[in-house]
Amino acid sequence: MGGSTTGAASGDAQLCKGATTGMWRLWWTGACTGQGALKLLGDILGVSGAGPQQAYFDSFQTDPGFMASLDAGTQALNRAAAPRGLRWSGGQAQSLFDFGQRHFTDYLNNRTSNLFNLAGFGQNAATNSANLVSGAGNNIAGAQFGTGQLFGNNAINTGNAMAQSRGVGINNLLGLGNMFAKFVNPLSGLKLGA
Repeated sequence: MGGSTTGAASGDAQLCKGATTGMWRLWWTGACTGQGALKLLGDILGVSGAGPQQAYFDSFQTDPGFMASLDAGTQALNRAAAPRGLRWSGGQAQSLFDFGQRHFTDYLNNRTSNLFNLAGFGQNAATNSANLVSGAGNNIAGAQFGTGQLFGNNAINTGNAMAQSRGVGINNLLGLGNMFAKFVNPLSGLKLGA
C-alpha cells in the first residue's frame, strides 16, 4: 500500500508474527492490521515526518492500481476527443489535467478511508481482548467469592452444631433428673383439691 519501512515498522512486523495459533491469532491479526494502517495514516498526514510522507506519496503514485485506473481514464478521454480532432487541443489538455487531479484526490480519499477502517481492527482487537480478560477475571472472582461463602457457611453451621450439642448433654441430665424425681415422688404430678 505504499509508505516507508523504518526500524520501528520492521520491529512491529516482527512483533506481529508472534502469535499465530489459537485465539491469539485473531487478536494479533486485528492488532497488527490496525497498527499498520495507523502507520500509513501517519505517513499520509506527515505525522511520521517529511521523509516518510514523501516516500508514501512516491509509492502511491506508482501503485499499479492507481496507474491502471489513471491510464484507463486518460485513454477514454483521448478516445472521446480524437474523432472530433481535439486530441491535442488546449481543451483536451485541460480535461486531462482535471481528470488527473480528480482521480488522484478520489483514489487517495478512498485509500485513506480504507485505512481508517483497517485502523479500527486494532481498536476492536484491543476492546475484545479487554472484554475477554475482564470476563475471565469476573468469572474467577465469582468462583472465589462462591468458594469463600461456602467455607464461611460451613464454619457457621459447624459452630451452630457445636453450640447445640453442648446443650444436649445438660438437657438430657435435667430430663433424667426429672424422671427420677417423678419415680421417687409418684404423687408429684397429681393435683389435690383446692
